[in-house]
Amino acid sequence: MEQAGARAGYQVTAVVRATQLLTHLAEREDQTLAELVRAVGLPRTTIFHQLNTLEALGLIRRAPSGRGYRLGLKLFELGSRALRQIDIREIARPYLRHLVGLHNETAHLGTLDADGTELVCIEKLDSPQAVKVGLWVGAKLPLHATSSGKVVLATLTRRRLDAYLERPLRQYTDSTITEPATLRAELTRIRVLGYAKDDGEFEPGVSGVAAPVRDGGGTVAATVSVTAPTARLTARTRNHIARSIAEAAYAISRQLGASPEQLAR
Repeated sequence: MEQAGARAGYQVTAVVRATQLLTHLAEREDQTLAELVRAVGLPRTTIFHQLNTLEALGLIRRAPSGRGYRLGLKLFELGSRALRQIDIREIARPYLRHLVGLHNETAHLGTLDADGTELVCIEKLDSPQAVKVGLWVGAKLPLHATSSGKVVLATLTRRRLDAYLERPLRQYTDSTITEPATLRAELTRIRVLGYAKDDGEFEPGVSGVAAPVRDGGGTVAATVSVTAPTARLTARTRNHIARSIAEAAYAISRQLGASPEQLAR
C-alpha cells in the first residue's frame, strides 16, 4: 500500500515551492528576491509571498544587509530534532555486519553512559568462529583500558580529560595503562592515527581496535570496534581492521549528518 504523499498527485504545490526556495538558500545564502525568482522560475509575486511566509515561520531570515535571505534558526532546531530521532544502531548494523564478514571477528557499537565515565555496548554482532570474544549488549567498559574508551578520551576537551584523569586509573591486567602521563601520550597517538587499539588491557588475551563515530554537530556519538583473541590480532591484521573500521565509522558519521570537514579534524 502506498503512503500518502508518495505519488506526485498528492503533493501540495505550495510546499514543493517552499522546499525549492529553502534548497536554493541552503546552496548559497543571502540571495535576493530577484535571484530567487530567476533560480526557481516562478512569478515574482508568488516568490515574494512564499518568502514572507517562510520568514514569519522562522524558516528563513533577512541577511544583515537587508538585501537577501538566508536559512533561519528554526531549520537548525528541526534538523537537530531529526538527528536525535535517528536510531544509530539501525544505521550502524549493516556496517557491523560487513566488518564481521570481512574479518570473522566480533564487531561492537558503543556509546558513553549518562555520567560520561564509562562506555556502554549498545549493539553487537558475533564472530562466526568457534573461539570468539565479545561483550553483551548493555555491558559497561572503562574508558582508559579499552580501544573504544580511549577513542572517546582522545576527543575530550582538555578540561574534561583533566577531570577524568584526576580519578585513579584502575589496573585490570598487567597491560593496563595506569599512569596519566602514559595515557596522555597514547591519546596523542590516537588523535594522529584516527583509531585506537588495546592489547589485553581490559581482559588478558583479548584485544581490540576502534574508531569514533561523529554526529551532525561534530561530536563523538559512538564508537565502532572489532574485538578478537590477541593471538589472532597480529600487527598486519590489526592494520587491516583499522582501515576498514575507519571507513565504517566515516560512513556511519556521514549518515548521522557529520560533514567531511568535521571528519577531517
